Parts: sequence; structure tokens; C-alpha cells
Amino acid sequence: MSMMKQFRQMVDAKVQKIGGVGLSDLADFDLWAYFPEDASCDDEYDQAAHECAMEILTDNGFLFDDDYDDSMDGDHASGLASAGMGTDEDYGDWNGDYGDF
Repeated sequence: MSMMKQFRQMVDAKVQKIGGVGLSDLADFDLWAYFPEDASCDDEYDQAAHECAMEILTDNGFLFDDDYDDSMDGDHASGLASAGMGTDEDYGDWNGDYGDF
């Protein structure tokens, strides 16, 4: 299989993963403009495919928040409890001590 065909498959996979659509669902684009002819390793092809997918999706109206941060402030238990999904006891932080009750 040619590298260009492999690159197209990489871009298609990334477009599907990021945008939930396939390349065939989007407007025409010049894949050659993104093809890294001088790439020397898989990581360089992967990075180029990611950049290509993001630009294709952006050109087709997909919006991305570059500042989005999905990390948590604490552990999963406190995050779920803070989100109204129960209490810390429900997620393993309660030690079984009733204390002053």
C-alpha cells in the first residue's frame, strides 16, 4: 500500500474519531497539501494526519475550544459527589466512623 493511501486512512480515522464523520462526508480538500513527503517516522505522519484532520474539520464548520481542559481538581469520588452524583460515602471515601453522631 502506498504511503499516500496509508496517510489518507490515518486522516480518515482521525476525522472519524474527532468529528464523528468520515472524509467522504466532507467537502473536497487537497490531501496532498498535508502529506509530509519528508517524514522519517510514524510519529511525523501521525502528527501531520492530526493537523490535517483538524484543519479539514475546521474548514467544514466544526468548532474546537483550544483552551478546553478536561482534567479534574481532585479524585474521581469527590468529583462525582460534587457533581451531585451521590456523596463521598457512595464512592469509597467514607471510613465507616460515625464520629460524634
